[in-house]
Amino acid sequence: MTRLPKPYDGCRLIEFMRLGIENGISGQMVMAALAKASYEICHATRMDFIVAVGRRTTSAIYRSMLFDDVLDGATVLVPHAGNLPHSIYCLPIIEADRRWREGNHSLYDFMARKDHPDINVDYPRVFEAFGVRP
Repeated sequence: MTRLPKPYDGCRLIEFMRLGIENGISGQMVMAALAKASYEICHATRMDFIVAVGRRTTSAIYRSMLFDDVLDGATVLVPHAGNLPHSIYCLPIIEADRRWREGNHSLYDFMARKDHPDINVDYPRVFEAFGVRP
């Protein structure tokens, strides 16, 4: 188990786990939809940070989505991933919209401005699972 630096103590954290998707355009859209639903759930449940770990190959995804590198380039060995070195990334939920907007992120409209009725989150169930009152 890795301990995050002090600024994360007492914060509400949620970890993104590996999302298995197909390569190609359709896989990229599925990944974006899963990320949007996850972000919306985090925002609705008042999480402070999304936490994600990634090897070198997936680290670029988190950096491109403007996550912070918690360990400033250092890595940790992750037992459930074959003890391979991983970086740890965090995205402050309260800053995500501003970061994407100011960074002119290519997914900003998709993530923060457009409603997608086909991304249907069962919020009553989410609130119950997280023990959160709407």
